[in-house]
Amino acid sequence: MSKIYLLGSHSFTQSHVSSSKQTKKGRVITGFVSNTMVTNPLKMARYHVMTVGDVSTGRTSLNLSYSQDKYCKEAPSHIPEKIFKSIVLEGYVHECCAYEDHLNPESEDIDEERRFSYPSTEAFIALFDVTSRESFQNVEKRWIPELRKYCPEVPIVIVANKIDRRDKCTWKAVSTAEGMEMAKNMGTSYFEVSCLQMKGVEDLFKHAVGLAILNSKEMRENLGLKSVLYPPLKPLPAPEPEIEVSASKFTKDWQHMFSDLKFPDVKFFWRGGLTMAAHKVVLSSASPFFKKVFIDNSDGSFSTDDLSYGRVQGIEKISEEEGTTILELSTSVKSDIFDLLLEFMYTGYLSISSDDFDIVKLKAAAQLFDVTQLLSHCYNLLGSQNGGDRRGMIKMIDLEKGTAMKEVVKEDIFSDMSFQIGDSTIIPAHRVVLYARCNKMAAMLDERVEKGESLKEIPVPDVNDDTFTAFLEYLYTDLPNMDKLTPTDLCHVHSLATKYEMGRLVTLCEQQLRMDMKKHLGEEIELFDLFKFYKVKQMEAWIRHYICHHYSDYSQDEKFLTLSQEDKDYFKKNQYPPLSYLKELEEYERKVNPLDKKNCVIL
Repeated sequence: MSKIYLLGSHSFTQSHVSSSKQTKKGRVITGFVSNTMVTNPLKMARYHVMTVGDVSTGRTSLNLSYSQDKYCKEAPSHIPEKIFKSIVLEGYVHECCAYEDHLNPESEDIDEERRFSYPSTEAFIALFDVTSRESFQNVEKRWIPELRKYCPEVPIVIVANKIDRRDKCTWKAVSTAEGMEMAKNMGTSYFEVSCLQMKGVEDLFKHAVGLAILNSKEMRENLGLKSVLYPPLKPLPAPEPEIEVSASKFTKDWQHMFSDLKFPDVKFFWRGGLTMAAHKVVLSSASPFFKKVFIDNSDGSFSTDDLSYGRVQGIEKISEEEGTTILELSTSVKSDIFDLLLEFMYTGYLSISSDDFDIVKLKAAAQLFDVTQLLSHCYNLLGSQNGGDRRGMIKMIDLEKGTAMKEVVKEDIFSDMSFQIGDSTIIPAHRVVLYARCNKMAAMLDERVEKGESLKEIPVPDVNDDTFTAFLEYLYTDLPNMDKLTPTDLCHVHSLATKYEMGRLVTLCEQQLRMDMKKHLGEEIELFDLFKFYKVKQMEAWIRHYICHHYSDYSQDEKFLTLSQEDKDYFKKNQYPPLSYLKELEEYERKVNPLDKKNCVIL
């Protein structure tokens, strides 16, 4: 009694989920790789699989790697003409005889001689190198016509080799889609392998032997086949949409604020009348020294009297004037050097070349005012390292400054405005941060000032504490912690970010929603409606793709029926595998598993 299984017609490096369906007499398994094979227990025999292709496509490497279950970096001194290896297909043992034509395939003078190698072959592998378009084109122009001429009833598998080199190729390598298109046009199966990584090699030969069994004389007579039968090529799935996150503008925003300072609450001056302005929230976040001056000197480094009477190095006097702190700096602190120090604390960046200032003096100022990252930068410049990893350093400074600013907000220090959430929650904020980071928010605050409205307890409707806190945290740090927010809360943050034109925050919300999807398995339909309602575009596209690729599961769900007819029609039209493939597969299974055959049992 025959047991017939089906091996999928192509293999890829990524994993695929097989599918199955019930029939009157059992289960037909269909899919990509080893779950679906052809075996014929009526005749346990040796099946000959021959590899053809251009020179350097990896024919010898493929056969040797298959026989030894590992990549053969160097060919042995003696290469056997034929390699024998046992294959187990669904519990039945067969023998695969793998070999290649050792004649030079580039020589047309021996085409006639080569054909004598073909008659005993029961499956062919037509191999090409994905980095060689010539070898790919020759499969269609030379090898398949030659095989069809001498062995029209022998199945052929077109195989892409060296797929590990596809992404490293400096020219356009042959894509999976191109290989599948050729296989479809030529009416063959298609596989992709990497001998170096041993991907797909074992499955390829199982597939080839499976085709040999299915198309053997005995099985063809049993099934009434008049031509070579191949499983249909499963179309490539559409790639999963990637969530793109917009680039950070954090450094540029603070560079702009430094060049056009607004609302300063501290001024530095030197004898002679020169002054510079700054913000306590920025200085305290960038320098432990200034944090002690403005906020907390609990470690006893110096007292207020010490600051007032010039007993703190670098500072001659401190005073208050109409809500602004005035610091007179020592003449030893040069104004041009201090200007660079301020620029670095705001931006993590020095806008002039190191050839245009005294690095030693800047290093001394960084040490005096405890600006650690600038001190490291000066050491790198002095050590001829050109400042080290500038991009990484700026990111680190942004992170440290943002984290310190968040603590300042939490402690409600230096705030000059606030928001009211709901009936009672008051959240403090700093105008300089909002002006630096959000143009739309700055315009809103300007409008309130022009109307004579207070900047204290500005009402923010339709948000909760967690939502608005995450929004503000982004303005202060550029990387809000949104791990604990619900999908609905994240959509609210997304709406706030959209309202205030914070493009990066919009994409960060979408990225967080994508990362959280594993927490919400089984809720995809509800989340699809949520993302549509709040216009979370990237996640709506992602979940559309997900439902399309699991259509058979979702279409039976009661929640699916609650979707609009337009959405249901979309999912049906774009389901994967597509209906056209499923119909071809059904027809193939009907041919391979005729239910009216008494000697055929479908498992």
